[in-house]
Amino acid sequence: MDVSIPCICPGDELRHPDGDTITLKDRLGYDEAMACKQAVALIQGDDLGDVTARRLAALIKQYLFSGIERWTLMNGEAIPVSAGTINEYLLTNFAVADIVSDEVEALYNPQVLIPLVNRAARSSRPTPTEGSTSPPKGSTPSSRKRSSPSSTSTTPTAATERIT
Repeated sequence: MDVSIPCICPGDELRHPDGDTITLKDRLGYDEAMACKQAVALIQGDDLGDVTARRLAALIKQYLFSGIERWTLMNGEAIPVSAGTINEYLLTNFAVADIVSDEVEALYNPQVLIPLVNRAARSSRPTPTEGSTSPPKGSTPSSRKRSSPSSTSTTPTAATERIT
């Protein structure tokens, strides 16, 4: 799948007036999909909202690292696609990275994220309870019995010894 973006080639001159093209893999391989899954699992924290946002950001970033097959970026010669060059040229330009991020999400979420969400939903589903747990209609709640007084004494006994 080809994604058209404004030219982000380095340098002062506009190398591609019609923009650059980033080609995404149609599907991630096992290692790539597993790297995406693990990127989500590695994010830790105390604030669930913050953790969720950072996990999704890490997932999308990993989609970019795993899914970009080639691009038309040049700096006198073709710039190779790597995690370093993706960080340097694409991720430093949020407006352009956002365009590609939307495309990788749409392309790879069904392969990676949807199965994770479905698995989590299955593992946390409540089990049905046999019959009603509510009191029958028309019944009155029974009064509770008062517990018997404690047998604990607060006065020392003759058998108490002092340990020093």
